[in-house]
Amino acid sequence: MVLPMDSILQTGMLGVFIALDFFLFYVFWEVMLVPMYFLIGIWGGARRLYAAIKFFLYTMFGSAFMLLGFLALYFKAGHTFDIAQLTANVADIKKSFYQVPLRVRSSSGCLVVWLC
Repeated sequence: MVLPMDSILQTGMLGVFIALDFFLFYVFWEVMLVPMYFLIGIWGGARRLYAAIKFFLYTMFGSAFMLLGFLALYFKAGHTFDIAQLTANVADIKKSFYQVPLRVRSSSGCLVVWLC
């Protein structure tokens, strides 16, 4: 069970880093959520199920926020998800649209309450 979850997680991580548009980035971002949920839920500590559900809910909230940011960029910058085009054409990209979900997923700061 560990090997398939690890393979899916690695595929998601590689996809996030090689994606050239925000749509693929978002798809691979969500692909990483499923194996992380199972890895926490099966091999976690004493309260692993509680931690896995809380992790899933926090991450889905962050992902929804990121999706709204990507859709705002899509409609503002000429109906494209291409990262290179968007960064060249849109000078006022709001970093908060993707920094909040990245911080939730990467367990930075006070957002790691699902591990408590």
